[in-house]
Amino acid sequence: MREYRKAVISIVYFRGKILLVEKYGVGWQFPQGGIEEGEDEETALRRELHEELGIDQSKIKAVKKSGQMRKYEWPKKMQLETGMKGQMQTAFFVFLSNSEISLNDAQLKSYSWISQDSAIKMLGFSDLKSFAKRMFQELNELI
Repeated sequence: MREYRKAVISIVYFRGKILLVEKYGVGWQFPQGGIEEGEDEETALRRELHEELGIDQSKIKAVKKSGQMRKYEWPKKMQLETGMKGQMQTAFFVFLSNSEISLNDAQLKSYSWISQDSAIKMLGFSDLKSFAKRMFQELNELI
């Protein structure tokens, strides 16, 4: 079994609000996705934001790589299906010039622009909540 799938996760920020997405069967989370073969992390991030949320390059004011990483294991069934233990996510901050989203509803159920405190309450996994707190500390030093 391969170790961990390489992926990206993003804190998308616009005018004091954070973007959360609701994934079918998973719940609320930050925008994220896998890194495809031949892609670097930032290219994967920009591709995922475009594919899932319709965010094109012209809407992105800045991207900053975080010092944070998130590593977690998938349920056993998913490990058997993928041949991997879980994901290792490199974190980024994405600053947008507007809040327009064109949701890919085949992948995501909904989205919400919310405060940092509300985001922590809405996130479904305890490790994701603690990750969010660390990311928000770093974000607040940038804004």
